[in-house]
Amino acid sequence: HDSVKKALGRLAGILDSDAGEEDRQGARYDERRLAAFLRRFFLNLMDYINNKLISTEETPEEKERMILILDAVIRLLGPHVNALRPKIMATLKRVLRSPPLVRLACKTWLTFVQAIDVAALGPSLSRIAVDLLPYAQVAEAEVACIFRYLLVEKREALGSHIQEIAFLQEEKWVRDICPMLTETPLHWREHLKQLLQTLNHDSLDVRAHSLSMIHTLLKQHREEITESLLSDELDAQLSDLVRLLLVLTTENDGLIRLRVGECLGELGALDPERVDVGQMKEALPAELEKDDLAFELIQDYLVPAFRGTHSTNIQDRAAFAIQELLRIIDCSHEQALPHILNPDNANEPSPTELSSPARRGLSLWTRFPEDVRQIIHPFLVSKYKLVTQWASRVTSPVYLHTTLYRRWIAYWFALLTSKAKGPHAPIFQ
Repeated sequence: HDSVKKALGRLAGILDSDAGEEDRQGARYDERRLAAFLRRFFLNLMDYINNKLISTEETPEEKERMILILDAVIRLLGPHVNALRPKIMATLKRVLRSPPLVRLACKTWLTFVQAIDVAALGPSLSRIAVDLLPYAQVAEAEVACIFRYLLVEKREALGSHIQEIAFLQEEKWVRDICPMLTETPLHWREHLKQLLQTLNHDSLDVRAHSLSMIHTLLKQHREEITESLLSDELDAQLSDLVRLLLVLTTENDGLIRLRVGECLGELGALDPERVDVGQMKEALPAELEKDDLAFELIQDYLVPAFRGTHSTNIQDRAAFAIQELLRIIDCSHEQALPHILNPDNANEPSPTELSSPARRGLSLWTRFPEDVRQIIHPFLVSKYKLVTQWASRVTSPVYLHTTLYRRWIAYWFALLTSKAKGPHAPIFQ
């Protein structure tokens, strides 16, 4: 391990344009430089690892070696692992689908969970739990170590986030690890309240699991819930449940819609006058300036899509879109980049001395919340390229019976956006 760190440290020194001659020769090396070097090439490295893992030509031994490499990279990344966690989690989730690699993958999951700061671990807690729960029997010891770390060692630090995984109290082996989970049994209203908080989660798997738990809860407490539904005033938790279920009926994912149907079926017929559904979705502005449009696309659509999927292909597409939008709004401007990548570098000119586009890019960058900046930071300097132009494959918006509807609508959207004109056109093209 030390020899690998030394070799990488020397390579980082050679490639660092700001390093002195002594550093280039590898005489001086520190953990921060190595971590920054790995972050710089992280996307390339993950692409290499993922291609090896999905290849049908690679041997099981080679795939195990890729997992061990990923484990080592996580350890060496240091604090940078917090910003890179969606990409790592998607890869680890993919590996879990291969039975021979599950135990080794769970060991790397533990490395990953221990490497994340608690501030970043909390929002990812429910997704980690849902991802690992199905493998508790296959890799019992490894999964138990992960949940012991989360529920016992980090319980106090995680605070209210622990409530997001209250569904774990249904698992006997989890109760054996953390008896505190069953100290105070939850009333069904409180349990429902906790589950409702996860229905807006970025991850489809978390939403599907929560809906399954809600369906079970409705069946177990049918009499009390029916009594509440028939009372003069509808319970607030049940009203929120109906509203969220109606929102989720618009989901593209078939499993989510199935789970929603099961929950609505369990609730039965409801008088719509007694349910306050409010405004189910926030209305989008009729028109936005280019910067505001790009900002909203990144923050409200692309980042949740990037965080919520387990598909590395979808992640790459979202990453490409984020990369291009950051370029369009000048966050990737050559004068702005040094201030974003090295904000403490005193050698850089003052922001007031920068060109107008660079100042604009810096201003927009600071508008993003810190958690969003962490996620999109790697795409300031990423090199994703679009290989396939979808619009060239669509000749007409007329629906063809041989084409799946979802694929057709995607082609049509690509065709329409390719014809965009005006100041906003680059955002769509």
